[in-house]
Amino acid sequence: MKGECKYCKIPNRELNHNDYFEKISLWRDYVSQGIFKFVKGDTSLKNLENEISNEDKYVYYHYFECKCGKKIKIGFCIRSSVPIIEYIK
Repeated sequence: MKGECKYCKIPNRELNHNDYFEKISLWRDYVSQGIFKFVKGDTSLKNLENEISNEDKYVYYHYFECKCGKKIKIGFCIRSSVPIIEYIK
């Protein structure tokens, strides 16, 4: 995998729910700026927080592609404080 990009860098530490919401907010802005491409997700980015608060699903995943070429999966489980943020091949 290529070196780290300043836009899609994933923290190298234990993550928490605040990390998830901070990244989603930041990456939503990156999508609107053309830095990231929103590939797909269990909800739209616009309604994500509302969908999670409705608890219609147990886990929510969203997929992004950075302009550097890295692909990222980010996930949130409504019963856990530890999100998934990882590069995918």
